[in-house]
Amino acid sequence: MPSFELPQPTPRSEADDENLTGLILDMKELAELPKTGLIASLRPIETAYRIWIKPEEAKLSLLPEQLAGHETAAKRSIGQCRRALERIKAGIDLIETNAQAEEAFRFANRATWRQRNP
Repeated sequence: MPSFELPQPTPRSEADDENLTGLILDMKELAELPKTGLIASLRPIETAYRIWIKPEEAKLSLLPEQLAGHETAAKRSIGQCRRALERIKAGIDLIETNAQAEEAFRFANRATWRQRNP
């Protein structure tokens, strides 16, 4: 039986994308950061994603012959990316402005960290 082992995916970092500078992924740290540090550590996700979408969207007009027959799907995908960006921003904004959402975010990170580090 043929088999193939896929390499474990790793999250992108500032080494991959300078727009991710300041991003914190450590769940324990996210649970414990002061509010200003927490929000500052999440905003790079929004920024990097917004910047990533622009050249992807530009591809819609640059390579029409390669998209022949797939234009609708490509435009739908970019629309879904834009919607995801709106949701990312709304989530960070909610954590910033709603104490209950902030505590829920911290709780989820703390619980996940504890599950992985008993």
